[in-house]
Amino acid sequence: MIFLYGTLLCLGQVPYKFSFQAVVRNGNNQLVTSQTVGVRVSILEGSATGDAMYTETFVGQTDANGVLSLQIGEGNPQTGSMSAVHWGTASNYLRTEIDPQGGTNYTVTSTQQLVSVPYALHAQTAGNGFSGNYNDLTNKPNVPVIPSNVSYFNNDANYLTEARLNYLIDSLLSPYVHTIDSLNALVNAQATVIGNLTNALDTLANGGFRCGIYKVSDFDGNEYHTIQLGTQCWMKENLRTTHFSNGMPIPMGSTTDYVNPYCYYPNNQSANTHSYGLLYNWTAAMNSTSASSSNPSGVQGICPTGWHLPSEAEWNILSNYLHSAEGAVCGGINDNVAKALASTTGWVSSTEPCAVGNEPWDNNASGFSAMPSGYYNGIYSAFASSSCFWSTTEVGNTNAFQFGILHNSAQVNVPFSGYGKNNAMSVRCVLN
Repeated sequence: MIFLYGTLLCLGQVPYKFSFQAVVRNGNNQLVTSQTVGVRVSILEGSATGDAMYTETFVGQTDANGVLSLQIGEGNPQTGSMSAVHWGTASNYLRTEIDPQGGTNYTVTSTQQLVSVPYALHAQTAGNGFSGNYNDLTNKPNVPVIPSNVSYFNNDANYLTEARLNYLIDSLLSPYVHTIDSLNALVNAQATVIGNLTNALDTLANGGFRCGIYKVSDFDGNEYHTIQLGTQCWMKENLRTTHFSNGMPIPMGSTTDYVNPYCYYPNNQSANTHSYGLLYNWTAAMNSTSASSSNPSGVQGICPTGWHLPSEAEWNILSNYLHSAEGAVCGGINDNVAKALASTTGWVSSTEPCAVGNEPWDNNASGFSAMPSGYYNGIYSAFASSSCFWSTTEVGNTNAFQFGILHNSAQVNVPFSGYGKNNAMSVRCVLN
């Protein structure tokens, strides 16, 4: 959870900018220090969905005290300019987008009306703005030089005395002094805006992602629902991207391969992609990185930024969690959790007790929604009868651990767990 404190300062002279500081704390109320956060800020005109008059991006770094400091107006401009913003408009909106990993995959968005616009910026562009210096006034009276023989208090020889001049200056400045006092009060009211920004940043613990509420997007723009299972946040759907997170394409394969990354349509039908995702060989799933048995794996692989491919240990954590989760066990046997993971549709029927294909309408107690996408091993196999997911953990030099669900089994990973890296299976990602 990120809490934002501080004072918003609106500068009334060039450059156009205003600043804020954020103190970042996680859900345990601990400071999040030395962490990079990507931010995109847009000033919208007219409504929360209005056109952006100005957009800029930042890559900020929290310091050793968990403080994040930004100068809005000094980021990397994307569209428009600060000087072109209509600060006098009463219905301007501020949209803030956050990428907790420091990139441009913005997943936390908040839009709120600027109830009090940055008035010092408005004053900068106002036609009657006054600096406080008499010499900056327009249409000043033409004051002659007072001779040295003219007294201080008396208007001798019809000259303008110093006392009279001070009186005139005070009279001229009085309305502006009142305006400046009002502007100062409105600048202080920016604390309300800071409070609204807090709503956009108050959940940046664990990368700022609200599992089960927010979706995650891949490079292609596909969106995936998410679900919290125990201590883990999982994608709720099979990955279907055709690019790595850096934009490198993943070609469509026509044969098995140990070395080059490939993806495949489930059952060789492109129409299956939306519901069943794509199948990937292990090289594609890993994005050519080294194997890992750690928890967490530390391998982003093919997953979006901020997510990673699970290890065998992480799959086992999911399975063990379901052993004690309410409604997840079938027939009173702790290992019978396959039905709790499987989707309610698409499975071949089975008469085996507690099997995934036996009364599939009772499946998916966990919400994981595993679809029977099958696999590819030179031929397209087991579509509608199995879900097979890659892990980062090797089983020998040519095989890797896979997490499997079969239509005629009540347990996971029956009858095998190691599978050739040249073959293709489904991918699910876990939040870092």
